Order: sequence, then C-alpha cells, then structure tokens
Amino acid sequence: MFGLPLEDILKLTVLGSIITVLGSLVALYLKEVLAVRSFERWKSRQTLIGVYRRYQAPIFLAADELAGRVYGLARHDNDREIQEIQISILEKDFDRPAHCMVGDHYFQYRFVSNVYRFCSFLGWIELYRRDIGTLDVDSLDRNRLLESCLGNVRSALADGWVNQHDDIKDWRDCLFFREELRAIGYRMVCDGEQLALVDFGTFFETLRKDPKGTGDARWFVQAAHFYVGLERKKDFRMVRMRMLKVFLTDLMEVLQPGRIDRSQVETALELFASIERETGGPNWAPKGVDSGAIKRRLQYASTSHEANRFMIFLQKLKS
Repeated sequence: MFGLPLEDILKLTVLGSIITVLGSLVALYLKEVLAVRSFERWKSRQTLIGVYRRYQAPIFLAADELAGRVYGLARHDNDREIQEIQISILEKDFDRPAHCMVGDHYFQYRFVSNVYRFCSFLGWIELYRRDIGTLDVDSLDRNRLLESCLGNVRSALADGWVNQHDDIKDWRDCLFFREELRAIGYRMVCDGEQLALVDFGTFFETLRKDPKGTGDARWFVQAAHFYVGLERKKDFRMVRMRMLKVFLTDLMEVLQPGRIDRSQVETALELFASIERETGGPNWAPKGVDSGAIKRRLQYASTSHEANRFMIFLQKLKS
C-alpha cells in the first residue's frame, strides 16, 4: 500500500485505532459529563432565578408592612399609642364604637395586626427557603445578597449579644432563636396551598381561642411577646425594632431598588448612625453582618432617589 512496508502499515493502523478510541472517549466525556454538568448548572441557575422572581414581590410587601409598623412603635416621639398592652387583651371582647375613633377595639386590633405582620414576613421567608431547598444560593449574586439581608434580619431578632450594655440584666428583651423563627413561619403557611399564608381573620380567631398559647396558637403567642408591655426605658426590643427598620429597608432596596420613598431610606440611615450608641458598643454587628455594606447600599439608594427626582424635574421643564 503506497509502497509502505507491512510493518509501517500495521503501526499506522494501530495509531489510527488509538486516535479513534481517544476521540470517542473525549466525545463521550464532553457529551455525558461536561454537557450534563453544564446543563445541571444552567437548570439550577434558572430555578434560582425563578424562585427569586416568585418571592421578590411578596417578601418586599411583607417587609414594607413590618418595617412601617415596628418603626412607628419604636420612634422616640411616638406618644399616640398605648405601649403597655398585655397579652390579656386577646381574651377580651370589645365592641366597635359607633364613632369609629380610637378605643379599646382599635388597640386590640392594632396589637394583633402588629403580630400578624411579624408572622406574615416570617411565613414568606419560610416559603422561600422551602423552594430554595438544597440549591446553591451563592451561585447567583441576587440570591446571595438576598440571603445576606435575611441573615441580618434574623440576627436582629435572635442574637442576644447585640445588647452590649454593662447592665444588660436590667433590660427587658425578647429573643427568637433561628429555629423558632422558622417555626413561626411554618405555622403561617397554609396546608396544601401554594404561596398562601393564614389570613388575618383566621389568625385573629386562632389567638382568641388560645390566648395562653397552649394549643394551635402557641407560636403566634410567642411572636406576640415581642410587643407585650413595651417600655420606653431599658427595653431592648425597641432597639431591635429600630434595627429591623434599617435591615428591612436594606432588604427592600435589594429586592426592588428605588421603589420605596426616599424618606424611608433617610430614616434608615439616621437609625443606622445611632445603632452603636443604642446597642451599647461598636461590636453590635454579629459575625456575618456586613454593616459597611448596609450603609453603602442605603447611601447609594438615597443618592439614586435624589438623582431620579432631578431627572424627573428636568423632564418636566422640557415638556
């Protein structure tokens, strides 16, 4: 063959066979291993994006409702509401006054509403965590940043060492440890329903039937203690509420930048500046809470709001 000796032909045949086998193995590896891994990574990313988009709006709305209420309670100049409400208010029947002005019925509603907003936020977080499952949230920036914001909120509610005052034993407080936060959220999720939480009416009736928290309302009553008998002095729950206002505002800006009013961002920045003083020391941020990143995001949000207002003003001038 082409004048080649038989020995050389055999060598070429063996070499060709080796190359063919190696080519087949490489093709098989690319098809069965790399392609599958690439597809699995793509599928996981798409799932993460889908979960993020599914919960983006409900978590934002729940955070907005909770942030407004806790800030209203924790404001230093709030003298409009009765603070010293006890859990016993759940056991009483109050008639709705004909004039519909502020009265016992209103204060009972307001108290239950405070608890409901707190539990609803935790309910949406529980639904989000269920859908995330074992997916790698660090593979996408948006999910990783959302997890960081949620971690800050949990820290404000669960970490005792945030209170650095020397007389810490003289302060009132109410901690919800991380598994307890999940238990409250789990109790808010409707069985067999997708993206559905216990409605306010059912929530109210559950509390009324079990105000001592020995039955179905156990975790709801636990949540209610965050608001029971609030005091102006040496009540660290008020500090935690102001921290929640900061962290929830940061969370909302991460979820939907520019949607909330600039005044909310400015309020969060003012509260952020006072956290060190109110917690009793500079080490208020537990491990994992990047306080610098929170401040930068809020400052950027404030600047962006101002820039957007200026652009709208220019557009009006042109028109």
